[in-house]
Amino acid sequence: MAAWPLPSTLSLLTLILLQSSPIAAQNKGNIPVGQSLSAATNNSSWHSPSGDFAFGFSKFSNSSNLFLLAIWYVKIPTTIVWYANDGNPVPQGSSVKITANEGLVLSDPNGIDLWNTSDTLSDGGEVKYGYLNDTGNFALKSSSSDNPVWQSFNHPTDTLLPSQVMEINMEVNSKL
Repeated sequence: MAAWPLPSTLSLLTLILLQSSPIAAQNKGNIPVGQSLSAATNNSSWHSPSGDFAFGFSKFSNSSNLFLLAIWYVKIPTTIVWYANDGNPVPQGSSVKITANEGLVLSDPNGIDLWNTSDTLSDGGEVKYGYLNDTGNFALKSSSSDNPVWQSFNHPTDTLLPSQVMEINMEVNSKL
């Protein structure tokens, strides 16, 4: 019976431990430019590393073909904590894409842009990737800055989450 070489065993153990660390888990949540989601009958979404939050298309009320681009708490899917496009639903077949110059772009099934983050992107270069973190904040990052160039926490809708900070002159909006 052959014994395992100690360096190989230690390397394997180190790899397993790194993959289960919170820092490694955060890197798995990066969504590169070019990725997209489509509004379909099944929930099309990107999840936070912990799986607590999702960003994507959620069915709108009881409609079978209208969707809201939103962030929601996964354990209670009807708990939407942020929404795009002033809360206006979009038809089935609409899509959202991460782009380098405009950030998030929401388009209808015909490819007509309905909403995007380009007007609110901060200086910092082109968008490199997006991510949804475990606080429920969807952010867009560039390669030239450690700070997000756009984040949902800076554009609250009708819900504030525990780690979200209300800045001066920031508004919370409610959709009736």
